Amino acid sequence: TYIFHNNDQVEELHDILLIKDPAAMKNHIVSGHVYNINFIGADFSRSQGHDAQKHKYNFFRGNNPGKWASNVPIYHETEFIDMYPNIDMKVYSSEGMPKYDFIVKPGGDPNLIASEYEGADKLYLRNGNLIIQTSINSITEAAPIAYQIIDGTKVFIKCDYKLNKNILSYSFPNGYDKAKSLI
Repeated sequence: TYIFHNNDQVEELHDILLIKDPAAMKNHIVSGHVYNINFIGADFSRSQGHDAQKHKYNFFRGNNPGKWASNVPIYHETEFIDMYPNIDMKVYSSEGMPKYDFIVKPGGDPNLIASEYEGADKLYLRNGNLIIQTSINSITEAAPIAYQIIDGTKVFIKCDYKLNKNILSYSFPNGYDKAKSLI
């Protein structure tokens, strides 16, 4: 889930809070936009964290203590194991932005990887990049990069986005070595 706010309106609210004007605070609106990415058919039941952070989170929602969680570890990277058969996904951040890698192991079918975008105003491909248009902003997901390690060398594999309405998937027009993992 991605959440965006109108930054100009947030700055205006900050200024209103500084002058402590209750009437202006009550009438001020901050516009936002939310969209979700749902990985169709994915199984997120098996995960493993890597590179634990020092702090922990606590979650106390509702009145049922059985659904509360405390001292929940936070990781710099999370790996979802067999998200699809023989396909793992690593989630991490790079330069403050969320990133993820699919690891298609031998026997895995990259055609199973499909993500449905819900809530975006418009999706389209431009110069190999995915453009996600919202009421607040436009987000560019850079064209995918795929590679394999062959004889100790990183070999880049041609990979393209495929977009069918709001469903994003991948294609490998030149193929790849199915006996080796594809990232």
